[in-house]
Amino acid sequence: MGRVKRNKEEIAEDYCFACKDGGHLRVCDFKSCLKAYHPQCVGKESSFLETDEQWNCGWHSCFICKRSSFVQCFCCPSSVCRKCIGEVEFVQAKKKTKGFCNNCLRLTILIEKNVDVDSDGGKVDFKDSETYEFLFKDYWAIVKDKEHLSLTDLQVANALLKGDVLSCKSEKEKRRKVKAPIKRCKSKKKTYVGWGSEELIGFLSSIGKDTKEPITQLDASEIVKDYIQSNNLLHTNKKKKNVICDESLLSLFRRKK
Repeated sequence: MGRVKRNKEEIAEDYCFACKDGGHLRVCDFKSCLKAYHPQCVGKESSFLETDEQWNCGWHSCFICKRSSFVQCFCCPSSVCRKCIGEVEFVQAKKKTKGFCNNCLRLTILIEKNVDVDSDGGKVDFKDSETYEFLFKDYWAIVKDKEHLSLTDLQVANALLKGDVLSCKSEKEKRRKVKAPIKRCKSKKKTYVGWGSEELIGFLSSIGKDTKEPITQLDASEIVKDYIQSNNLLHTNKKKKNVICDESLLSLFRRKK
């Protein structure tokens, strides 16, 4: 067991998954997980680095109910189970078991658009080496390359997240708020038509898709992405990429680009 652990430490990530900085790190013991952490970032003492105690990081359990995770954030230790994913701002992206929490998705979109002010007017400093955002930007470059993620993937995920387009929750469940370590943003109230939002159903119908049977969030994301690519709606200008919304996409994204 000791030899296996040492070999795992040799190939593990050399930056803390929580704060994105380097230093003396403890590698998660969960199966093939290669995430590493500073003891203080997971509420432990320095002696935690030397202990042989089995320890699994928070990426493998829902931060709400502590059940086994179903979707893990690409960029931070946040994760949710199947039951809780509809109760917080968390979205699948490209992979069934991977996605983004609201805060990480916001930061990645700002980085890809090369801007430092979000849609709510909040200023983000990616240039100050003393900030978390500076380290996050470097970490995102690694994740983006490894997972082959693009701005289109992020924009589609953002549209799905803000619209909560695939929620099948009752009105009572939709109103229930859960205190979560994820920064929330304001979103307009949606009208639901059967299994999805009016905007999503309208978009799918406009491009000839059958909307009688519900589809998964991941499938919806792939349909939107394929539509953008097949209609040449992804434009590049001065190193920035934007999705130019046509009539079908306009109601879904709620803006022209």
